[in-house]
Amino acid sequence: MSADACKDRRSVLQSVFGVVASSVSLPHSAWAEEANVGDDLSMPDAPPPLTPEQEAAFQAERLAKKAALQKKSARPLDYKESIEGEKEKQKELKKSGVERRNAMCEELGRGC
Repeated sequence: MSADACKDRRSVLQSVFGVVASSVSLPHSAWAEEANVGDDLSMPDAPPPLTPEQEAAFQAERLAKKAALQKKSARPLDYKESIEGEKEKQKELKKSGVERRNAMCEELGRGC
């Protein structure tokens, strides 16, 4: 081997060692900054208490959502109700021409 090849190899190894040494010391400084932030695992403060009117409105909204979800998940009793439910689902799933074109452009990865 020539002396130039040894110098090149030595300079490459020194630069690689410098990069590795600096990247190893970087996380320690990041951890030190996190330690100064404080206790991230502490419990959040309790929300402010609601007035009785706000509490009643909140409960009524929850009950309405719950009733709607229960009704939606309940199985229709007869054939007619079942068909009406399926037609309603199909209407919700049907897309307009613009929505279909946008969905196709997104799937193909084009910006239309």
